[in-house]
Amino acid sequence: MRNTRALRVAATMVGALALTLAVGALPAQAAQPDFICEPLDSGKIDTTGSPATVTVTAPAGQLIDGYCVKAGTTKYFVPVVPPQATVVIDHPDKDSVSHYSYSYFTPTTPDPEKLAIPGDPAWADKCGTDADGFTLPSDTDDIDWSTTGLVGGLERLTATVKGTKTFTDGATTKTFEHVFTDEDCDPTTETATLDGSVATGVCEADSPWIHYNVKLTDPEGTVTNRSVSLVMTDGTNTETIVLGDLKSDGTLEGKKLWPGASVDADGKANGWPGWALVDGKWVETDGNFAWTRGITEAKLVVNPETAVTISYPEATPVCATGPEATPPGGGNGSTALAETGFAGTSIAIVAGIIVIAGAAFLVVARIRRRRA
Repeated sequence: MRNTRALRVAATMVGALALTLAVGALPAQAAQPDFICEPLDSGKIDTTGSPATVTVTAPAGQLIDGYCVKAGTTKYFVPVVPPQATVVIDHPDKDSVSHYSYSYFTPTTPDPEKLAIPGDPAWADKCGTDADGFTLPSDTDDIDWSTTGLVGGLERLTATVKGTKTFTDGATTKTFEHVFTDEDCDPTTETATLDGSVATGVCEADSPWIHYNVKLTDPEGTVTNRSVSLVMTDGTNTETIVLGDLKSDGTLEGKKLWPGASVDADGKANGWPGWALVDGKWVETDGNFAWTRGITEAKLVVNPETAVTISYPEATPVCATGPEATPPGGGNGSTALAETGFAGTSIAIVAGIIVIAGAAFLVVARIRRRRA
């Protein structure tokens, strides 16, 4: 009986010991309070003396993008925007920091935008040197162009990228060079001409106009001047009329008022060469480009130049090239009316002759009847 009781006591003690050992072997499961900062990348760092702020710096090459700060029983996570290499950790509510942690990352640098490499500039390298040159491309939002000038026949143009962009090969500048030749111009080479260009006097709405059609033929590209003029002269007087600039295809077409002619704001003729309004009367004058009414030739000039046949336009029954009527009170008559085909004096004379001839015929007829 005593042995049995002893065995039971021993078994109970062994069981209790085993339970105690088993409980001691289990891991601790203590819950972390909500006001404790997560370790993030830096790990949880306790301060000494609860400073008001803490300045931290990320590892080399890293940027801090946020931090956790705790004081008392309150913690906050504060994003850092934009990310910084050095940050001052400050508790939003408290004047102290008991512990903190922060996160950081390795920033990536985006590749700069790539620009297409410009093509070779347009060089003009003709015979001789007068027509040599180039077309410097215009600056853009991305590229600046510059030139060093012509040195010893060499011209150097440079394209420089603005900002952080690069060309597709990674460079930020590109240089273009050209050495101009100085070869003699072949005298047998076809020269520039204005063959086929015309200028014509035309009457429109009672005003004299000059219609022009200019065509430059320049096979060697030697003509650099693009301005076109019409030069009128009678050997004593000269008038140059600037017509405009040739278009890219070497042509120019349009019209200009004859020198001395004018129109009002509505386009109505109110002035003619060789005429002047004096005391309300139109009178002929040697002034106001009267000499241009007698020319038969002029020159179209670009460089080269060409002679053109041109004369003051003739009036028509529907278009006068001088004052249309003598103002009330007298004055000289208009040659324009005579040029339209009306000549009152001549018609009156012819009519008188016809009347006289008719009367004579009647007299002869009566005499013949009496004799019969």
